[in-house]
Amino acid sequence: MTRLKILPCLLLLSLLFLSAVFPQTPGVLYWEYPDFIIQEQAKYPRAAAGGGLMAVVWQEIEVIDDETWETYLSMQSSRDGYNWDRNERFAGPFTFAGSEAPISSIAVNSDGTVFVAASIGEDSVTIFQSFDGGKSFAGGPVTVATEGDIAVAPRLFTRSDGGIILYITQKYVGEADLSGATLARTPLSVYYAFSGDGRSWTTFAPLVTEPELVSNYTVLPHHAAINGTDYVVFQSLVTQGRTTSYQLYMKTSTNEGRSWSPAVLLTDFAGMGRDLATDDTEYIRFDNQRAFLAPLEEGLGISWERRRVGDIYTHVFFGFLDENLSSGLRAEQVTTGNLTHQSPECVQYNGDIYTFWFDNREGDNRVFTAARSDRGGIIEWIEPRETNKWLGYTAGVSTFPNPVLVNGMLYVFWENVGSNTTRYAFLAPDRTVPRVVPSAANFRIGERHKQDIYSFTWRVPDDSSGVEGYSYVLDRDPEGLPPLRIKAFMNVLSTQMTVQEDGNWYFHISARDRAGNWSVPETIAFYRDTTPPPPVTIEVPELDEMGYTLSNTNTFTWKPPDDPYIRGYSYNLEYLGSAKREIDPETINLSGPPHKLLVT
Repeated sequence: MTRLKILPCLLLLSLLFLSAVFPQTPGVLYWEYPDFIIQEQAKYPRAAAGGGLMAVVWQEIEVIDDETWETYLSMQSSRDGYNWDRNERFAGPFTFAGSEAPISSIAVNSDGTVFVAASIGEDSVTIFQSFDGGKSFAGGPVTVATEGDIAVAPRLFTRSDGGIILYITQKYVGEADLSGATLARTPLSVYYAFSGDGRSWTTFAPLVTEPELVSNYTVLPHHAAINGTDYVVFQSLVTQGRTTSYQLYMKTSTNEGRSWSPAVLLTDFAGMGRDLATDDTEYIRFDNQRAFLAPLEEGLGISWERRRVGDIYTHVFFGFLDENLSSGLRAEQVTTGNLTHQSPECVQYNGDIYTFWFDNREGDNRVFTAARSDRGGIIEWIEPRETNKWLGYTAGVSTFPNPVLVNGMLYVFWENVGSNTTRYAFLAPDRTVPRVVPSAANFRIGERHKQDIYSFTWRVPDDSSGVEGYSYVLDRDPEGLPPLRIKAFMNVLSTQMTVQEDGNWYFHISARDRAGNWSVPETIAFYRDTTPPPPVTIEVPELDEMGYTLSNTNTFTWKPPDDPYIRGYSYNLEYLGSAKREIDPETINLSGPPHKLLVT
């Protein structure tokens, strides 16, 4: 049985799909309806992506008694967001004492190889490796020994050369002088080990060796690689006078994490004109925590939480870092207001930068995002209503958003708790529109009609992004396609078409949503028929030599014309006069049968 040391305060048919998935409007993302890819008991999930694959690992926890619990590891993966491969309980059960806690991390390299790290023992980390998207784990797990007790879940990342680097947080075991430690107990510190293949690992080495930092509380590393350089950011307690706060530091490596530069303090905002501080010591009055790194087009992006010491409200900040960290951190405030904004993660998609977080504006925590807008040097962070429509208002409590990029598409995962069930929510880009179902307003579908004007109606499809309009066409082609341009906007739900030629006609209609997707066409068929059928051939009843019928009661019969679409017949027996009347068939004016079917 392993007893975890919990670090306090950690948050852990066919056609027509246009792939204009996200339109050109800056900051606006359009989504499918949210889905729960893991329906229940998915605790501490994390997602990662690489090599065209996204993968999710989570814990399934079973409580044994008040002090003991055991957990299994499960995962699933996908390349398109539609089809998922699932591997339930691929590892475990592992038994622990104390409070429930996360034990695992996941990384996917550029080849699509999946790595899962789990702190199963008190003094080791176990590595699982899969070459088939998590359907199986090759070669058995690898154990990487540590020198001390792991305090929180390990953190696994890919390096600039495609290898793997593993960070743990444990009690400091170095030889530095700890007499000036900020905390009464032995401080926590970050250690790392790395591997090129996931099988052979270096021993853990301390990331932080600076005397002024090893005596502090150093936790929560986050790693990213860009342009052949590896970066790691972490937070450490700093004390000046009577004020103690968390500040962010960064180290860089130009040899794939084998060695690291001296730590650079980021959140004193040196060189930034002190736009976030009024003097050289003001920065100490703010906590800067839970940093997240992401490679972006302009360089290395970082998002983090910031709050004034003693305040309960936290805000999301974002910044850029240049390659050698020489110009300091260019910081921008993303959120405002008296709210607690937590766990921000940033990503760039289609040229726009987004930061995702969760906050308590609705009472319960919900997930939101903002997009960065740069208008001639005026920086704004905008929360698009369309983008947050499905993020922020999923039922239940939503926390810890996790955006990933796969095959040029942006997906977002987050934890969701509702009705005592822990689920993993998933939001995919909007790529579909439901079919439009047309109806015939003044005729019967599939039948023959002699009219010239045909009326069609339809209903608005239920699309997550909202329908923008419709395109339709009436033609003679059963496989015809509407033109890819809007002919009627969303509030127009009917049209009339005039037909002047006999034959088969087809009405095709598609809908376009606000994300730019076109639906598969739906078709109504009918036949315009204004040509009367040929005349019937009447079978003359038996007559006497005077041309009269033999009886007052007679049966009249006829042969149908050569026309397969005869629906029925109408007839009329008309009295012309007595037998004494002379009748000229050429001049007699008959009224004809009524215009209704008498027999079919």
